[in-house]
Amino acid sequence: MVPHVVRLSEPHSGSFAEIAVHRGFNCFRFVAMVEGTPTEVLWRQEEFVSGGGRAAASGVPILFPFASRIRRGRFTWDGRAYQLAPQDGLGNAIHGLVLDRPWRLVDQTAPCVRGQFQLAREAPDLLPLWPADFVLHAAWRLEAAAGGISLGCTLRVENPGDRTLPYSLGWHPWFRLPLGPVPAADDCRIVVPAAETWELQNLLPTGKKLPVSPERDLRGGQPFAGLVLDDVFTGLEVHNGRWHCHISDPINRRRLTLEADQLAQACVVYTPPHRQAICIEPYTSLPNPFEAYAQGWRPALQVLDPGGVAEIGIHIRLQRWHLEDLSRGQP
Repeated sequence: MVPHVVRLSEPHSGSFAEIAVHRGFNCFRFVAMVEGTPTEVLWRQEEFVSGGGRAAASGVPILFPFASRIRRGRFTWDGRAYQLAPQDGLGNAIHGLVLDRPWRLVDQTAPCVRGQFQLAREAPDLLPLWPADFVLHAAWRLEAAAGGISLGCTLRVENPGDRTLPYSLGWHPWFRLPLGPVPAADDCRIVVPAAETWELQNLLPTGKKLPVSPERDLRGGQPFAGLVLDDVFTGLEVHNGRWHCHISDPINRRRLTLEADQLAQACVVYTPPHRQAICIEPYTSLPNPFEAYAQGWRPALQVLDPGGVAEIGIHIRLQRWHLEDLSRGQP
């Protein structure tokens, strides 16, 4: 695998981001300059760029045409059965078909880069594994934000064929903790505005939706210390078509915000065993989306008719954060 990395830059602050075109168009590095100090926002494996490690375990993997798991890799659509490779150690398919493949670079300017992945063109060997061909466009953009810097990603899905296209999509960002040079990850506070969680069995929903328990209620913020999660949240509080999660670092005085379009109706929160990062993952569906669709659980699959187009985006912002924000109800 020949590495193909492109860099975005924000000239006023000196912030930059790097995207691995050859590994799923993954933005694996985002260095935000806040008050003249660089902060590595994303965690990554050292061998990621050279092709080592797991493609889903660094940066911001793009998950498509399914996010999370499909039970035993098996599903049926329009009367036809499909079998995907089991990859998660539990016998399930996981995280889609595009995150470990080379994409096509469409264009690039200093603050923005665009890529494209068409199943029939970039991975024709995988075409029999999915009910329809698809074209996935991704645009990464870096820009100044009030008191900090913002990294945005917009995904556009197109159905170029004559059959319906079932899909779910998501992002799997690995946010490095802490948010600055002082080693105080345990003091960071995690805020996810979700009222519901789903009972899981072997990391797949059973269909039972529950109010968040006190230990999983992140609406008012919970300290990273002792937080152990691999959970699916829904019932997200939406304002002006978007919901917002936050990581506040009172020691380094930084605040990270993840903003997602409301089409991402589910959010998986995962604390990896190495405790150097936290994953806050916007998804358009529950894990195991075909089963959710068949059972009437929501959110489930999205379905695009022939010629259909859908678009969704996220923004990741790192900004100054002050202790007095606590008095204004901002964890």
